[in-house]
Amino acid sequence: MNKKSKKQIKLNNEFRKVPSVERILSNNQIVKITDDLSRDYVTKVIQKELVKLKSESLEKNLPLNKNFEDIIELIKEQLKLETNFGPQNVINATGVILHTNLGRSTLSKEAINSMVDIANNYSSLEYNLSKGERGSRQKHLSSLLCNITGAESALTVNNNAAALILTLSTLAEGKEVIISRSESVEIGGGFRIPDILSSTGASLIEIGTTNRTYLKDYEKAINKNTAAIISVHASNFEITGFTHKPTLNEICSLAESYKIPLIHDIGSGCLIDTEPFGLVHEPTPEESIKNGASLVLFSADKLLGGPQAGIIIGNLNLLNKISKNPMARAVRIDKFTMSSLQTTLTHYIKNEVTKKIPIWIMISQKQSSILNRVKKWQSTCKIKTEIHETQSTIGGGSLPGQLIPSFCLSIPETKNLTADKISRKLRKNQIPIISRIENRKVLLDARTVFPKQDKIILSALNSII
Repeated sequence: MNKKSKKQIKLNNEFRKVPSVERILSNNQIVKITDDLSRDYVTKVIQKELVKLKSESLEKNLPLNKNFEDIIELIKEQLKLETNFGPQNVINATGVILHTNLGRSTLSKEAINSMVDIANNYSSLEYNLSKGERGSRQKHLSSLLCNITGAESALTVNNNAAALILTLSTLAEGKEVIISRSESVEIGGGFRIPDILSSTGASLIEIGTTNRTYLKDYEKAINKNTAAIISVHASNFEITGFTHKPTLNEICSLAESYKIPLIHDIGSGCLIDTEPFGLVHEPTPEESIKNGASLVLFSADKLLGGPQAGIIIGNLNLLNKISKNPMARAVRIDKFTMSSLQTTLTHYIKNEVTKKIPIWIMISQKQSSILNRVKKWQSTCKIKTEIHETQSTIGGGSLPGQLIPSFCLSIPETKNLTADKISRKLRKNQIPIISRIENRKVLLDARTVFPKQDKIILSALNSII
């Protein structure tokens, strides 16, 4: 008998140790699970896990190292994982206010309630109540956005990348788009402005250098095949030192003189002045329109504080063309996003931003208030903790480098509990708590933790022991 045959016999013997699907289904722990989940679904998960076990054994040429109890636990864990559909609620104790991995901005109670109301009822989504006929879903937001920003028209889609692709595929397919080399950037998730531009059928013409671009560079690049000039606000990085760039107003004036649209992608969508909060100035859509931008693109789920959406505002004729692009239907905003965004925008016209919109409540929190909360955490905590000054960040591709003084509860690691283990335990809490680690200490920044979550934080900390 050759070595290959002996190896196969050995593996077959190992595979005989794998329990049958019926035996697993008969286990009391699995029987309890089938009271909640269909037997057919549980059977498929069991089959998949058993195939995976055998495949791993074959690939690694190793014996099965799991007994029956191990396999039951493995299947229970997999069932738990697979039935935890969609994103899970977590507590953000990182101090990053617009944490992209944690869903960016949270919504106001009113914005959430508006979605629930729309979900529970029919709505006038695409129905004109005054005329009794079909209407446009864009009308609900267009007027509000125009009044806030001073634009002629507005169009809302499902995210800002879609807004950029829709705009360029409409206005620049087969033509050239001019952009400063310093603004030809990666916007997160591996997506790069050059790649987005090329996907629309437009040719990218980069001008200037990484650190210095002049108005004359734009003018030299303009020709009869130029469809637009695009300016991208550096919302997630900084270039400092020996730099130069023309003002937006100067670029807009140049574009206007050549009758070329100027597209300004400002990213964060901030609608209020950030300086009173101790932050550097962040360009607003209203300022871009006043400076002469033909179209302004921005996100709704960053500094605007609303749901995920991309907003295009500006020239009426250009937006009419964009709205007629067949792709506009593919990236159109849904009724739930529309409702919550409309409610969020209403907070701005009612001057209640820092009272209603969660991210602005966080940004505007007083340090004394944060410190008092951290002291309460510490006073009822059974494990050793320290209180430290720390720095919260805006995050989410907004206001790069801007830090806000804050306070955090610090948990130093011990011989038995490393910082990684403490952090892992917090993540395994019923409502996972996401922390950050610095200098072998786990930090919980109270700025990004909602007061209603304080009890959960304390319960989790006391269960670490």
